[in-house]
Amino acid sequence: MAEESAARARRKKWLMIGGGALATAAVAAIVAIAVIVTNKDDNAATAGKNASELPSASDLPSETAQPEPSFSSVAPPPRRTRRTTYPT
Repeated sequence: MAEESAARARRKKWLMIGGGALATAAVAAIVAIAVIVTNKDDNAATAGKNASELPSASDLPSETAQPEPSFSSVAPPPRRTRRTTYPT
């Protein structure tokens, strides 16, 4: 009787592992199909375009066209720590 119970537990464990692996593979396949279908639409929009249709270097914005980030020269005040007092 104990051997049968242990065999059932092993079988259940392996079925759960197999079911989890099968579910993972199914989700991965669905995601892969969705990515492929989504990319097909993009390929149709860019089909037939070549390098002559790309903007020239003079049409592209220069690197200095973007504003430089500025940072305050004043550091923020230090973070206050919570002081705990212990009964003596």
